[in-house]
Amino acid sequence: MVATTLIDQTNTLKKLFQSGMKRSELEKYISDSSDGLSIVERNLGRATELIQNFRSVAVDQTSTHRRQFNLAKVIGETLAAMRPALKKKPYVLKAEIDPDLEMDSFPGPLEQIIINLINNSVLHGFENRDEGCISICAKALVQGWIRLSVADDGCGVSPADLRRIFDPFFTTKLGKGGSGLGLHIVRNIVEDMLGGQIKAESEPGKGLTITIDLPTNAPELAQEGEG
Repeated sequence: MVATTLIDQTNTLKKLFQSGMKRSELEKYISDSSDGLSIVERNLGRATELIQNFRSVAVDQTSTHRRQFNLAKVIGETLAAMRPALKKKPYVLKAEIDPDLEMDSFPGPLEQIIINLINNSVLHGFENRDEGCISICAKALVQGWIRLSVADDGCGVSPADLRRIFDPFFTTKLGKGGSGLGLHIVRNIVEDMLGGQIKAESEPGKGLTITIDLPTNAPELAQEGEG
């Protein structure tokens, strides 16, 4: 719609140029074009983000590298990569990971889970706040299972929104940096690739906690890209 408007305005400008235009008409065209191009640029960026997120949702499981790894090391490397960007924000990132947790699974998708959950807290939980804390914990649950949790002390989520928090395209920040796909991607990875379970707990004003139970050995189906 913006592009069509710009085309119409440009055609009008051509006619005015041929018949003689006023300075005010040229200034108005320049102003309108500048505003319109800014909108187009933002929307193209938005479209790029959505395409990237869709690619993440439809990740090719056969090309995802599975290996044995130490969970504390993988999470530590992920947080180390994120900390420089978070240093520019007034938030604290804490981690308490059992150093003895070993997995035979997919470290890449697991890293994406951590990144998406941290970004979700920054974008949604800490809006208009000059402080906040994100805590990441991992411990052995029962034989063959690990519990990973990411919790923030942000604004929390209403009961109505909590029921839809993993739904695709559900976001309270539509048009403000939220795609509505971040937590949906997390759930898909947890359940479809890693063979785990995920749940969200929250109350308004009391932050959000995402709890993920994962098998130490991912299902063979995920390794083969089936299902």
